[in-house]
Amino acid sequence: MDEAVEPGESPFGTATATLWLAGIYARLSDGEAAEGYARQAIALYGSTRVRDEFFSDKGHAKLNLAASLVGRRRPDPEEAARLGVEAMSVPEAQRNDTVRKRARELRELLADWRSTPAVKEFSDRLRDYRPLALTAPTA
Repeated sequence: MDEAVEPGESPFGTATATLWLAGIYARLSDGEAAEGYARQAIALYGSTRVRDEFFSDKGHAKLNLAASLVGRRRPDPEEAARLGVEAMSVPEAQRNDTVRKRARELRELLADWRSTPAVKEFSDRLRDYRPLALTAPTA
């Protein structure tokens, strides 16, 4: 991120901007443009300047890269599925619904390759991906 984040803030820096651009281009089926932004976002989130609390954004960046690889002129479904598995392979405490939703969208993009072993593995991981339930409010 560009600056230190205070508790309760929702930072929007270079990493977040490239994450959103990657997602937008992936949804527009411009895999080539999406891929560049997704790789940049992953690099930014992987830098030591970014703290660990951005695990959700890191998952979205990987899933955006995966979607971009499917949306290219020459799709790479195996690498897309591998990235999907990587996004699903986080500690239970870091699992959330927004990553699961984006992963489900990726599964739909990979439908033409569902018999591919890598895509099957991704689908299995997605099926087992369960975000933690929120605790009930106390009176």
